[in-house]
Amino acid sequence: MIDSIKRAASGRWHEILGLNLQRDDHQGQPCPKSGGNDRFHVDREYRLNGTVYCRHCLPKGSGDGIGSYAWLHAIDNSEAIKRLAEELGMVPNIPMR
Repeated sequence: MIDSIKRAASGRWHEILGLNLQRDDHQGQPCPKSGGNDRFHVDREYRLNGTVYCRHCLPKGSGDGIGSYAWLHAIDNSEAIKRLAEELGMVPNIPMR
């Protein structure tokens, strides 16, 4: 499911995450969650992978778009996967009872 979400979201992370960016490059800007002046930046491949960084919130980065989505919505990665699958129109592989 994770790989399917990443493939479906590739190139669409800016739209999915809905970040109001001052700039869409790897230069510093205020963090959407913690403010500051230049502590937040997006990965060079942000639109493809959704990775974001904040020196205050995410010093090692979000890892990927799923991690960014989880961070922005204050949920864990498993909930982010569920919500992203729904948002992308993917049906989770749930066994029938």
